Amino acid sequence: MALLPPVRTLLAAVLAPFCILPLVVASAVLNLLPEAWFYSLCGLLGRSMQALAVRTSVVADNVQKAFPDWDEPRRRLFIDGHYRSMGFVFLDMVRMLVLTRARLRRRVSWTPGSHERVQGSLRKGRGVLLACAHLSNWEMGLAFLGTSLPSVHSIAKRQTVLFAQWLIAFHRWRFGVSIFYPGNAFKTAVGVLRA
Repeated sequence: MALLPPVRTLLAAVLAPFCILPLVVASAVLNLLPEAWFYSLCGLLGRSMQALAVRTSVVADNVQKAFPDWDEPRRRLFIDGHYRSMGFVFLDMVRMLVLTRARLRRRVSWTPGSHERVQGSLRKGRGVLLACAHLSNWEMGLAFLGTSLPSVHSIAKRQTVLFAQWLIAFHRWRFGVSIFYPGNAFKTAVGVLRA
């Protein structure tokens, strides 16, 4: 029987303190690893998720629908990359728990000229709309924008896994990003852009 939302919320609130300390320790350890070791660990986690059949039928069906002309070896290669990326995103989200703003700025940077264009629009009192692809850990990009601009707002759906929702919301809050959730998100975003 599925738990009712208030019960799930209560359980998440009770269990969160017991999850936070191990995550902070894991985050500190992940931040100490050389990048090559970190990426190897991400690949290992991704291969483990694939071996444990985490959503493998959903992934295979989606790849088949999206790329019906691909042969099986090409699909397999793509799916392997998908799981490596899943491992990276998961561990990178944990690693971000103790990520400093200085280290964030070393990992992410503006493309030449883009920061000046954005700042120029903001100085003129104009809002800036950025369309971002959902590739890899896009939370890292949002965090970077949150530390680089006076205000950053994002439209995003709530995660169905409460722990993932908490972790993502925490990262966004910590780096100064406010979120508009579905419902009246578009109207709210347009209002912010016009303000």
